[in-house]
Amino acid sequence: MAEEKKKEKKEGKSKLILILVLMQAITLIAVVGLGAFMFLNFKKIQVPAIASVANANAEAQKQEEEKKEKKEKEVVKVKDEVICELEPFIVNLMDENGRRYLRVKMNLELSSKEAEDEVKKKMPEIRDTILMTLSGKKFADIANLEGKMRLRDEIKENVDKILLSGKVLQVYFTEFIIQ
Repeated sequence: MAEEKKKEKKEGKSKLILILVLMQAITLIAVVGLGAFMFLNFKKIQVPAIASVANANAEAQKQEEEKKEKKEKEVVKVKDEVICELEPFIVNLMDENGRRYLRVKMNLELSSKEAEDEVKKKMPEIRDTILMTLSGKKFADIANLEGKMRLRDEIKENVDKILLSGKVLQVYFTEFIIQ
């Protein structure tokens, strides 16, 4: 009887081992099959995705190159233009109590080197024109951004009237203090 129990235990253990080995083999086959399936199917899906990404990258590179070319052209244009720095202007504003003043430092962007030479020759006349323009303003006229933009345009127009060999392309305020 003891021998029969040992045989049954051995048969039970061997059946258990056989079942475990079969389960592991089935699991291994399933994992390998799933891996092969995913590899083959995702390869098909990724090829168009990679192609579209490559096309998008190529388009982005073209756009960047076009932007660089435009910037290079702009840089060439800027090299022809000249910036002329003016001494600071300090003027009283036309307020009722007369206690406000304006301190402005500005640069003129000119169209050519000849225009810069002309500005230097006509500096007293240009400074006078700018001083009269500034001192004719009230605090309320120049306290906001729109007022400063109008003032910039007005100075540009007035200085342009003086110049013969070139023109003012832009006026830049580098300091603008109202007290």
